Amino acid sequence: MAELPIPNEVKKLWDIWQLRGCIILSLFLQALLVSFASMRRRSKNSFLVFFIWSAYLLADWAAAIAIGLITQSQTDLCESNNGELFAFWASFLLLHLGGPDGITSFALEDNEFWLRHLFGLVLQVLGALYSIYLTLPNNKLWLPTFLVFVVGVVKYMERTLALYLASSDHFGAASLPKPNPGWVIEVAPASTAAAETAKPPAAAVPDSSIIQVSNDHQEIGEFDDEIKLMQVAYKFHDNFKGLIVGFGLSSKCQESSRKAFMKANHISAFKVVEIELSIFYEVLYTKAIVIRNRMGYIFRFIGFSFVVVALIFFTLFADKDGFEEIDIGLTYALLIGAIAIDLISIVHDQLISSDWTLGALCERWATYIPSSILKRKRSRWSGTVLQYNMISYCLDQHRIYTWLNNFLNTWNVLDTLQIFLFSNSENVTDDMKASIFNEMVKMVESSSSNQAERYQGLRRYSRNRVIETEFMARIEYVNSLIGEKAYLPELLTYHLAIEIYSTCTKVLKGSVLLIISRYLFYLMVTQPTMLSPNLGNWEETYQETVNDIKKFLEKNNNHLEACEKIKGSFSAIIGSSDDRCFEEMGENKGLFLKACVLARKLLLGDDEEKDELEGKLLGLLVKGSMNCEAVIHGQRLSKGGELLSFVWLLSNHFGLQVLDSKEN
Repeated sequence: MAELPIPNEVKKLWDIWQLRGCIILSLFLQALLVSFASMRRRSKNSFLVFFIWSAYLLADWAAAIAIGLITQSQTDLCESNNGELFAFWASFLLLHLGGPDGITSFALEDNEFWLRHLFGLVLQVLGALYSIYLTLPNNKLWLPTFLVFVVGVVKYMERTLALYLASSDHFGAASLPKPNPGWVIEVAPASTAAAETAKPPAAAVPDSSIIQVSNDHQEIGEFDDEIKLMQVAYKFHDNFKGLIVGFGLSSKCQESSRKAFMKANHISAFKVVEIELSIFYEVLYTKAIVIRNRMGYIFRFIGFSFVVVALIFFTLFADKDGFEEIDIGLTYALLIGAIAIDLISIVHDQLISSDWTLGALCERWATYIPSSILKRKRSRWSGTVLQYNMISYCLDQHRIYTWLNNFLNTWNVLDTLQIFLFSNSENVTDDMKASIFNEMVKMVESSSSNQAERYQGLRRYSRNRVIETEFMARIEYVNSLIGEKAYLPELLTYHLAIEIYSTCTKVLKGSVLLIISRYLFYLMVTQPTMLSPNLGNWEETYQETVNDIKKFLEKNNNHLEACEKIKGSFSAIIGSSDDRCFEEMGENKGLFLKACVLARKLLLGDDEEKDELEGKLLGLLVKGSMNCEAVIHGQRLSKGGELLSFVWLLSNHFGLQVLDSKEN
């Protein structure tokens, strides 16, 4: 079969521009990543995330392809003066492969592939060395080439090392506390009498060493000084970073943190947690863990100086005879671009927007830091919660959805598209923060009220049931309404009841209760494993509930009309006005039926019952944050952040993870 003829002009144009096009693309992608990579921590915009993801993948591809094209071109044109310029360009491409300081990995999983990047480092450095070797010994640009080559190798090594240090294995090992033998080693294994006299520490009454540890953090709620909040968050993050990889906390750390946050107000507490999560983001997704030290700053200064010297040499001393004007212009663009990227990284990524750097500076030189840098309002996360509700979910489903699902089995894809098109967002307000914070304080106070009795019971190895606390009473209240069941069905029941009650009465519009209910439903549909890692038969239960609701909504396309129709059909749905019918429902009964029973109770209740419901929903929010695997919270840091992650870290500061396990 004859090949289609390609005009010689097209071939020549392709030969000239394929390499230069890749280099221009690589430089352009570096500029995009420097400008937009840090925005992903502050935005949940799907288009922005896709844009950054595309640039992240293409940047490595373009630079690697360009190095391959350089070696190929030099092999064909080894007598040409362009070979010297090509070797110079190869050094810049190593610098591009090192990437900007603001992004080393797009997702948390990328850190696990550090070995692949190490292999790529070796191959690309060898390729660049080969291109330089082909120009020796008559390379007129050997000095700037050597300087930029050194900077490129160091940058590439920084990125690989950052990936390694942020990987789960190493990050987890680095998070382990120093061994503390404690009281157990004092027990003589050969002596029964000695073993009997050995006693665990009285955790209900912390000793003086714990109090001393907590002295640094006791005054969180007593000031609004950004510098002091930064200092507190910086100290806490080192102790709490192990949570990301599933490690627990020492008893001293738990007690110190709990004391500090119990004395805080909701604004200061959320600010400290926000700074901590911001530092976690820098450790996991940027070069912060590599360059935020003395050697890192020294290498960065030397690297910047080398590129500046290379620019001066190329401008003033290099013999450019024989080089094309466009190639000279491209070389200047690479030099100036490298300097600009370094300056932006130093000023923006490493100083102004880096909480890790500011925290370290505040700890040592707080008095020398301009207050304008710390007091400047800057967002560390999106500050929003996405919203959706079950009624709208059923109303928005067109019949074609069901047909496509049955024909192509693409239900998950259609769900994602539907929610993307019809969901909205609400800002996380101070009232919402106050409600969550106050609920956690109540949980800690009620769970700690009988702590001494619990420890006495443990010492006596008693099998007597521990006295119920207010926290357990809250759980019993939930169970009395909807019985013992999995977390997601329980949450869906509450959400449906709140949605019907809110729509029919209009008293909850814009309230914390309604916003959190719709936020949890959004997570339930889009990321159910974030709320409950053990799904069981959840998908089947959920689809049954959707089908039950659709029976009443087939002829309705209005949210208010749909809820009013459900309200008017309570008697037909429930079949009895006796509240005890709720308790008699078995696990096989639909969640829609149970939600209607609860909604009717709310419609017949008073404000006190509504306030109690808010407490129960906030309790489910806290429980959901504790159910979520820690690594998922780490993943969400690069996607605008989640309120659930704030609640998770705050619950750990309050020690609710430990209290919950003790209650169980």
